[in-house]
Amino acid sequence: MTLGGAADAQQEVLRAACSGELLLDEAEALSGLLEARWQSLETQEMEARLSELNWRANASHGFK
Repeated sequence: MTLGGAADAQQEVLRAACSGELLLDEAEALSGLLEARWQSLETQEMEARLSELNWRANASHGFK
């Protein structure tokens, strides 16, 4: 799942709750799971960016 996919899934949960396809407590539970996944994806993305920046900074100073 990507950040965009998580956002799309959250939108679908909202739509399903508004149309009555999901009960509000079901939607809340799903939203909580999606929020946790979102945060995990953000953390992974941030770690990858920091790793790349660190590699570039070290490479520019002759370190590897």
